[in-house]
Order: sequence, then structure tokens, then C-alpha cells
Amino acid sequence: MMKKIKVVAAVCLVVSSFFYGIQNLGAVSEEEFQSLKNKVQELEKYTFPPEKAEEIKKVTEYVCPQGHTYAFPPEHFICPEDRLIVKKRFALIKMKLDRREAVGDKISSMLDEEFQKRVNVAISGTGIVQHIAESLESATKKQTFAQGSIDVYLLSRPFINTLFFIDIESQGGQGPDSSIPNQSVLNNDTTSLPGVVQTDQVRLREAWLQKTAMSQKIQFIIGKIDLTNYFDRNRVANDETSQFITGGLVNNLVIGNAPNGPGMALLYDSHKGFALGIGAQSADGNGVNVTEEPFSISEIALRFRLLHGALGNIRFWAARNGRTVGEHRDDYSLGTSLDQEIGSKMILFGRVGRAIKKEPVRDPHFWSAGLMLQNFIPARRRDKFGIGYSHFLTPIETGLTAETENIGECYYSIFLSDHLNLSPNIQTIFHSAGSSQGAAQSNVLILGLRTQITF
Repeated sequence: MMKKIKVVAAVCLVVSSFFYGIQNLGAVSEEEFQSLKNKVQELEKYTFPPEKAEEIKKVTEYVCPQGHTYAFPPEHFICPEDRLIVKKRFALIKMKLDRREAVGDKISSMLDEEFQKRVNVAISGTGIVQHIAESLESATKKQTFAQGSIDVYLLSRPFINTLFFIDIESQGGQGPDSSIPNQSVLNNDTTSLPGVVQTDQVRLREAWLQKTAMSQKIQFIIGKIDLTNYFDRNRVANDETSQFITGGLVNNLVIGNAPNGPGMALLYDSHKGFALGIGAQSADGNGVNVTEEPFSISEIALRFRLLHGALGNIRFWAARNGRTVGEHRDDYSLGTSLDQEIGSKMILFGRVGRAIKKEPVRDPHFWSAGLMLQNFIPARRRDKFGIGYSHFLTPIETGLTAETENIGECYYSIFLSDHLNLSPNIQTIFHSAGSSQGAAQSNVLILGLRTQITF
């Protein structure tokens, strides 16, 4: 009896409290209600609405022989429908849910977006010292040459999927090309031609706009460009600031690249091992009559894995030299570039090219080969060693006193920090072809030291 009385008393207390709350609610003034409403609206400014999202989850299912499916195992693993033993399996299901983004994530995404709008700056400096140590069959004196360059890179993203790039280069000094006439260029970091004295200068090396599409499968570049950034590339023989410094081991000598100038390139990469591209630029590097017989090139590239999954690349290109100086007008050239991993420590490379001249003279041809070793010393895993050799059968031109030019080079890149590398190197000129500045020479030994700083 006492329990019933307590229950009735509790119910009466709840009911009376409910009606009391209603009476007090009605007593709230209009000013108080508006103040509470304003506070709620102020708090809503600091919240983020939930976003619709999809998530793939791995779940466990128990399936009967007749197809009935259960999320949990039935008793004794016996299917309730057909009384047979169920089988356990895993499945992936797509779940739709409301995801509330954290304030920290929202702020982080805003900062990333703001960062994309900034202009990023990078600086690279290269210093090269080369000493003619030995010259057995020529009158070349023992000399030491010093050359250096500083590049300032500016990078910005003015629009979506758009990149704007500027390279301003300051350069001084010269290499041994002024003392040893040749066709290969013994210091490819200089901007002068072989035999031309290099003076200090500041120049706009590159300035271009790049637009990408189809998840970056298509790239279109226009502006003042260097076509060797996109054609006749090679993983281990393509950069004079960190790999070989001899021009004949940086690019194919018969390709006849025009100097950096107004041009464009259209590239396609399937991201599945196939790529192609076409490019064209002013043949003489200036902005006069840009469309009049430009230098043009096209290329097909294949990426493959052979030798137990080792990565390899092969590129086939065809180029036309347009309105260039000297004997190269309306010349055509064909070539290929190959690099192939051998295990995890060695990469082989090679290039072959042949020029087809319009005039009835000797068609030059070129080949180079070599290798690069990496991670081959346990205590120096980021050091690299490279050795290469190039052979060039020259055309018949004024000043060339030899038919062939053969040059070998080896270097050892010492990793000192993420921003500093030191590379001693040795170049051997077995035979040079000479140039308009001097006669051919043979058996010349050049010792060099390169310093590369980036930040």
C-alpha cells in the first residue's frame, strides 16, 4: 500500500513541475527571448555543418548455403533457415555518413589554400673548377678555369591547375672550351659556345606558364622555355649541375637544340607507361619571326619494368632544325635515349642519334653510354658515382680538322647535407674535332671539382 502511495506522489510531482515550467516559459519577456536568439546565432557562426561522405569498410559476414546472410554468427554456426552450417567471409561495403569536419582541419585546409597563392622562392648555386693537368700530343698549356652560376627560381600558382615559373640566372667565369676547341662543350653549365670567352652576365633563363588537365596527364607549356627539360631526357645523364658536366653526356649532340627562347610544348603522359610530346620554339632564341621555320621536335616515350621489376625508360625523338646559324639550316635528326636499372644500385644509360643534312655532305652521327652507381657504399648511401663515354662523327664544316670526337668522364658526388654536394670529376679528351677557334687536340686530361648548393 505504501508503494502505491509513493508512486502516485511521484507522478503528481512530475505533473506539477511540468505545468510550473509552462507557466514560467510564458513569463519570459520579449527582450530575453531575443537575447537568447542572438546568442544562438552567434554560436552558429563557429560551427561547421556536417558533410556528406562515403566510407569503405571491411565487414565480416556469415552466409548460409542458400544465400541467407547474417552480420553475426548464428547459434552453433547453424543457419536458422536451412539448418546447414554457415560460412564466414569478408566483404567491402560503402557506407554513407555525415562527417563533421574538425575546426583544426578546416583551418589547415584554409592555410593550404593560402599557401598555394604565395610565390615560392628557391636558390641554386653551382661552382666548377677545372684544371688542364696533362696534354700529351698538343701544345695546350696547363691552366685552371673557374666558373660559377646562381639560379633564383620563382614559382606561383595563379589559377587552378596552372603553374607560373621564372628562372633568373647570374653567371661568371668560363670553362676550358676557350683553350681546347671542341664540339661537345667541356663545361655545359656555361652559356657560351666552345671557343667563346664567357663574360659575367645576368639573364632571364626561363619564364613560362604551364596548364595541366585530365589529372595532370596533359601539360601545355608556353613562354621562354628550354626544350631539353621535356625531350631527350635521361635519368642519369641529363643535368650538368649534379651529373656529368660534358655536354655530350647531357644531351644528344645531333639534336641541334636551339637556345632558350619563345616556344611551346604539349605533353601527354598516360601514367601507365606511355607518353608523347611535341614542342617548337624560335630557332635562334630571339623573339623575331618566331613562327618562321622554328626548331621543332616530337617524342614517344615508353616506361617498362624488366629484369625482375627493374624500371626502364626509352624515348624516340625526331627533330627539325629551322632557321639556325651555320650549316644546320633545314637539317633533320633522329635519336633515342635509354636508361635501365640493374638491381637497386646500378642504372645504365645510352643515347644514339643521326642527323640528316639537306646538303650532300657527311651526315653526322652520335652515341654515348655509361652507368651510375648509387647506394653502393653502406656508410655513404646517398653518394653517387657515374662514368660515361661519348663518340661524335662530325659533319664537314669550316674549322673542323678531325672527323671524330671522343670524350670520357667520371665523377663521384659526395653528399654532405640536404643542401650541399661536392663532386670531383675527371675528363679525358681522346680526340677533339676542333672548331673555328682552333685545331683538334688529343689526349688531354682535365681534373675538376664541382660544388652544388641548393636552398
